[in-house]
Amino acid sequence: MIAMRKAPKIYLCGTISTTMDKKDFLSQVFLELIKAIIALVVAGGATGILTQFKERLPSSFYTIFLYVIWGVIIIMLAWIALSVVFGDSPKKLMQWIKNRVNRKDISRKLKTWCDKYLELADLVSDVAKTDWQITDVQKESYRYLHIWFELKRSDILPFWQRFYHNRTNPANMDTLSRGDLEWVTLDEHWRDPFSVFYEPMTLNLLQSILKRWNKNEIIYVLRKLKELNLEFTAWTLLRYE
Repeated sequence: MIAMRKAPKIYLCGTISTTMDKKDFLSQVFLELIKAIIALVVAGGATGILTQFKERLPSSFYTIFLYVIWGVIIIMLAWIALSVVFGDSPKKLMQWIKNRVNRKDISRKLKTWCDKYLELADLVSDVAKTDWQITDVQKESYRYLHIWFELKRSDILPFWQRFYHNRTNPANMDTLSRGDLEWVTLDEHWRDPFSVFYEPMTLNLLQSILKRWNKNEIIYVLRKLKELNLEFTAWTLLRYE
């Protein structure tokens, strides 16, 4: 049985919380207005009392005290206003800000992941085209990318698996032949198909793993993974930007 959730309440800025009808919302606004009026009355009273002692206080002290009183009142009024706009408490605002920061961080990580994988795919493709004539620069570049992906994979894989399970036919496996590199990559390593090319510690080790497949198949699979990576990144960013 699927549990039905209550309809959310939506405040002025669209923040969602628990159920609240129009009457309850207006009551909350009225209560916050009363608090605002009380705050203004207190501020006016405090200003009046301070004025009585104006002649006895140094002018700089009087100005400072006045700024402090009205500064506190402005903060209180802002807090009250945020309570109306963001719900039961301005904590909603802090949560909203935190969520926005997290979403931007996720977006940044996904974009970087995508860029790095395109870089890796191009590197391995270039090496494969030369029949694995590997230069020292390529060795160092691959080593760096291997370390980078190993450090970042735990941040990205939960999003990849969510994307994978939301595709109707994630890898078109019905069109693949068992044993093909594409099948091995997308079936045996479906939890992280990209790891087939970044998990080996060196290019020489990657070469020994891929030696059963010809360079055209390797380049084709790398191109397919680049397309899949772009699709995955775009799909996820739509949900976090």
